[in-house]
Amino acid sequence: MFSMLRHAKKMLMDILFPRNCHLCLRLLDKEAAAFDGFLCSDCVKKMAKTQVLRQSFSAFKIPVCDAVYACYVYDGPVKELIHKYKYGNRPYLVKSIVALMADVLKEAQDAFLKETDCLVPVPLHPVRFREREFNQSELLADRLSQTLQKPVVRALNRTKNTPSQVSLSKRNRLDNMKGAFSSKTPSAVEGKNVLLIDDVVTTAATALEASRVLKDAGARCVRVLAFAKG
Repeated sequence: MFSMLRHAKKMLMDILFPRNCHLCLRLLDKEAAAFDGFLCSDCVKKMAKTQVLRQSFSAFKIPVCDAVYACYVYDGPVKELIHKYKYGNRPYLVKSIVALMADVLKEAQDAFLKETDCLVPVPLHPVRFREREFNQSELLADRLSQTLQKPVVRALNRTKNTPSQVSLSKRNRLDNMKGAFSSKTPSAVEGKNVLLIDDVVTTAATALEASRVLKDAGARCVRVLAFAKG
């Protein structure tokens, strides 16, 4: 009886407040059409998976970041989803993003997840936080914490409001990020295997600097997990 009432309520809500895909605006009127309450299955099928890309940063000769893992290629509907999430004031899209990441991570079954002791989100500078009103990486970490059954430690401060990295070269991006972070709670990561959480990695300048600070605070291992790789 209860399930019938719940189903009837859902049907009524769909009639009164029809749901559309946030990317293509397709009406999510049938379960088969929906990936979840925000995305349609067709848009999700167009998202290119990286099969959890693992990249070493030994080429930088900076032994601070042990590896980076990313779930999707930063292009097409993935890029649009991130832009709507970060700049379109749609923090609730974190639910879809983490669901997409969970699909890839489940397929990968990589040992690094079992070895992880805690998740650390990349922090925003207070000025950026006031502009956006939320930290996209922090929301990701909090949601992933439930999926991965790992605690979140807010171990970093953003001490430098860095200018945009878009027009900078790889080396200049690394220089731009120097001194951008400080350790908030060194004891919380000391001797721990840390999974640094971010939405997108490109040259990984942000990840490398944040990893350096975590290693200086005593972290045993720092790996990066991002939704997308640019």
